[in-house]
Amino acid sequence: VVSTQSTGIELIYEDDPKRDLTAPEHNWNEDISKSTKSRPSHPKGRIDITEVAEIYAYKEFVKKEDEGMYRCRACIYKGDPVNEACDENYARFYMRVKSAHGARDDPGQGEAATTSTPYYQDPEEVMFKDNPRSSCQVFGDPHVITYDGMVYNLPATSCDYILALDSGKASFFIYGRMRPCGLLAEGVCLQSVTIYAKRDAIELQRGWLVNHGGEKVETVKSSGPITVGQFELEFTGTTLEARVLLHEEKNVQDWLKVFWDGFTTVTIEAPQSTKTQGLCGNNNQDPLDDFDVWGTY
Repeated sequence: VVSTQSTGIELIYEDDPKRDLTAPEHNWNEDISKSTKSRPSHPKGRIDITEVAEIYAYKEFVKKEDEGMYRCRACIYKGDPVNEACDENYARFYMRVKSAHGARDDPGQGEAATTSTPYYQDPEEVMFKDNPRSSCQVFGDPHVITYDGMVYNLPATSCDYILALDSGKASFFIYGRMRPCGLLAEGVCLQSVTIYAKRDAIELQRGWLVNHGGEKVETVKSSGPITVGQFELEFTGTTLEARVLLHEEKNVQDWLKVFWDGFTTVTIEAPQSTKTQGLCGNNNQDPLDDFDVWGTY
């Protein structure tokens, strides 16, 4: 268990990872709000603690050299020469320095006024807030960690299972195809994952192949994010991410994200505000009712 006092959040310049906006020499102020979520884990008797942090960085005067693409980096045991570990994730934003009244790089005369405006990837678009998501994982032969943190083993057979679906607005359906893990194995494992959303569908197959309308897409050959129908696909070397924008309102976005290891493990991230059904549970932040049957009899 890592205490909040030992966790650090950094905003690093993508072209120069040593350049950190939150470092004192850059004169940025920062506000960080943190929340924690606990859930039982495997093996029995262990509790996993997940910490979520929101960071706001700002300063009075910015320079043109502050412009660029940044990534978020989280570190545990910050400052410990032995145990410190940092992990870069895929949270990115673009900060553009533009002319505006009332702010300057330098208060000296004759210099252009500037201010900073954060942007995601496309500098010409406004910044969008990504609503919080819950995470579910199906792996092995098979084991499930629901959105609410319930951990269980599924005595499955060779069949197609509903992993998760939007039980309120039917904005997405995700199915998992289970097949024997091997010639001598007794259990079954995920063979493929099919995602239905925005009146479109893709099937994530082993080897990071994607089936879209009968056409195979070899994501391992892509050098960056690609668009397939309504979906955005990105292969990162070990994991294929499939994402689709479910809803957008007043610069707030709800994304569905699916991470496929290309073999037997899938992680499904759905908006916390979306009520779900399936092997991943109901996503209501209460693990005790994840086994309740949907509907009445």
